[in-house]
Amino acid sequence: MLGLLGGWPQATLGAGHGEESFAQGLDARREGRLEESLELFSRALLGRGLDRSAQAQVHLQRCAVQRELARQRKQEGVLERGLEDCSRAIALKPDLAPAYLERGLAKGDRGDWQAAAEDLTVATALDPDDPEAHHRLAEILERQERYPEALGACNRLIALRPAFAPAYRQRGRLHQHLGKDDAALRDYDMALRLDPRDGDARMARAALRVARGEDSEALADLDQALRQQPDNLEILQRRGYLRAATGDVARGRADLEQVLRARPRDYSLAVHRGLIDFMEGEFSRAEGWFGQAMELAPGHPIVALWLGLARLRQGMAVAPDALLGDADDDGQAPRDWPRTMAALLGGRLTPDQALAEVRSQPGGGDPLKVAESLFFAGQRMILAGAAPQAARWLAEGAEQGRSDPLLRRMALRDLERVRAGGPVLTASRKAAPGPVPVAAAVPSPAKAPVQARTKTEAPAGTVAAALPVRPWPLGVDPDHHAILLLSFPAENRDRIGPFLRRNGLEATGKQVYFFATRKGHVLVYLGDFPTLAAAKARLQELTPALREGQPRIQRIGPLRQWLASIVQPPWPEEWLQ
Repeated sequence: MLGLLGGWPQATLGAGHGEESFAQGLDARREGRLEESLELFSRALLGRGLDRSAQAQVHLQRCAVQRELARQRKQEGVLERGLEDCSRAIALKPDLAPAYLERGLAKGDRGDWQAAAEDLTVATALDPDDPEAHHRLAEILERQERYPEALGACNRLIALRPAFAPAYRQRGRLHQHLGKDDAALRDYDMALRLDPRDGDARMARAALRVARGEDSEALADLDQALRQQPDNLEILQRRGYLRAATGDVARGRADLEQVLRARPRDYSLAVHRGLIDFMEGEFSRAEGWFGQAMELAPGHPIVALWLGLARLRQGMAVAPDALLGDADDDGQAPRDWPRTMAALLGGRLTPDQALAEVRSQPGGGDPLKVAESLFFAGQRMILAGAAPQAARWLAEGAEQGRSDPLLRRMALRDLERVRAGGPVLTASRKAAPGPVPVAAAVPSPAKAPVQARTKTEAPAGTVAAALPVRPWPLGVDPDHHAILLLSFPAENRDRIGPFLRRNGLEATGKQVYFFATRKGHVLVYLGDFPTLAAAKARLQELTPALREGQPRIQRIGPLRQWLASIVQPPWPEEWLQ
């Protein structure tokens, strides 16, 4: 902050060693030597020649440095010590506006928004001409969703700094929150006139244009933003999403896959990639992407919902509990909305009941949430074979979902299929992303029905030449019955049933466990263990690859029931060879 680095009159600081150390500390801070500056400020407080006002300013500087250290290096306790310094500065000089500003920022860093807003309000009252105080206050008030107050602070900032582009971008967001889209668009236009390279303003304007149905203008904004910031992956991701939504599917996929290569652990990218395939009716490919997202975000309820829907659209049986993950974004119990949608897809709620339940939930009146719910209502009617009702819900979802162009296009594409009377539950199978791994099996000592390869061949988790897969023994467990370990991409899950049947394993009555590895494959484990922990422990003993993958296991149920749920005769001839 320039005000805090500008220094103070020599008369205020007085004479003596304290003044010299303080001046050296300011120089060190300007040059980025934060630890050294902190030591010099501490030495200044121990020296001679500083009156109360000068001491307050040294405490303020030390507070600012400690806040920077806490933000940059995540050093434990540093932020709290900085807050103590700011409070000492205020006690020494109660009208020192920068101390309230700095303490407010530190409280904001700690997430204490209300206390931060109180300090920043005092800072603006003590120094009404300080644009930074108004800017920071507007940011904190926006975080608290106190939009009218934030707008007032932003207006005061613009009055003080009429050429400050970020203020117009911020005011544009506030106008959007308040439903004043025309005013927001004018603010984004002004921000870009003042700073044509403001990528955040350009993305904000693109998002607003999407909500207004101005897709071509939004794409032009994103194209320009990428020309200015070619390495900005967030802009590239948004362009890919919008390209696919506006019909440029191939280039939309390419954009998202480029981002995915750079951020392979971002589950949301795999979800978006799967949504595009779902929109195109390629439900098997969509299932593969949603499965990859589930590995990256185990138990995520919305990912589980889409994964289950992709399987249902292929005509596969899906247990109701499989539609619902076991944790939300914060690791808590599944949230209300995915639970309601899972009940809808599972047939436990009618569309009207589900819509009424959603609207009663917190945030249930949000237009996008309503649009998503209408879309899922349409999916439920497709699965039930009720074309007229499906068309009704999908049409309403498309109309309501204008703020999310991909969701709107997904609804419209399914609406076209339903009205055309064509197949809506199946699509041609295409290879899911990732290699096809081999299977591994351990026969029981009493019965070895599987045909084994030698141990010199590839272990589980490596690429196989073709399907159907064949077993490879890892060893024999003397304490339990047949142990089967299979690794396969999601689109080939229905090959597993015939594999087990032709090897004589369908009558064992064992439990089946699914778990995922970091390589993007789903594994099935058939065993006789009394607890999941015991099964996982045994798996981790079998191969180092499993120890590295740290599998997350979910019990499916008795084998016979599982087989009946995943595949029904007749099967393609090559599966039975």
